[in-house]
Amino acid sequence: MQKVESISQTQAPTGGLRAKVQGFFNNSLKTFENIGARNGAAARLYYRLFYRRMITSEIALSGIQPGARVIHVGSGPLPLTAVGLAESGFTVEAVDRDPDAAMKASRFIDQSAYPDRASVRPADGLDVDFSNADAIWFSFTVFPREKLLRKAFSSLKEGGRLVYRNPRGWLSLVYPKIDPAGIAPFCPAEKVRQTLGKETYVITKAPLLRATAFEGASSCTGIPLGALKKGQAAVIASIPEGSVL
Repeated sequence: MQKVESISQTQAPTGGLRAKVQGFFNNSLKTFENIGARNGAAARLYYRLFYRRMITSEIALSGIQPGARVIHVGSGPLPLTAVGLAESGFTVEAVDRDPDAAMKASRFIDQSAYPDRASVRPADGLDVDFSNADAIWFSFTVFPREKLLRKAFSSLKEGGRLVYRNPRGWLSLVYPKIDPAGIAPFCPAEKVRQTLGKETYVITKAPLLRATAFEGASSCTGIPLGALKKGQAAVIASIPEGSVL
């Protein structure tokens, strides 16, 4: 069975009232996660109420199968996403750029039902090689979120999935939304509604245009037809609305 790797980064608010509210939410979440990391009963209750259904829906939407290699960005001191992936049959390596959070997460996982399928190491998501991942999971409060998403997707292999959580409704007043079109404008993206003002997007890195002799060819980049050479074979997989060939 291949490994699922998990990495954590804490969302850092920037300037103004929105930043203050975001900071309050982040600090409250961090406090609860630290309590949950020490209290197994509280963590299990929180997982059953809010995480199990969310992770199950994300796995179903992504279509990945047990044994796939997954990187999770955003485990924190209470690595419930990593535990949920392990519960679903994946082998998880949880990583956090905060050494203290990584230590607490490691201790929590060691006391869970999946110590043989989950482990923790400290690392920054911006320094991680995503090229061998079949799917990459992002927690809600990772930072810098858009930069991390772009970096991860650019190195994700063809056919891989990028799974990330976005705010919706009232929560989008506190946290910025990341449009999947801004990450991969030509790739198929699906979403599923979650509780507590969240939704999950899954972007599939599928080939948009395959060209036999074009060095710049890559998945979901939308290679211009004018870049093809005379006699070069290619397949148009999709045509944007309103486009004229």
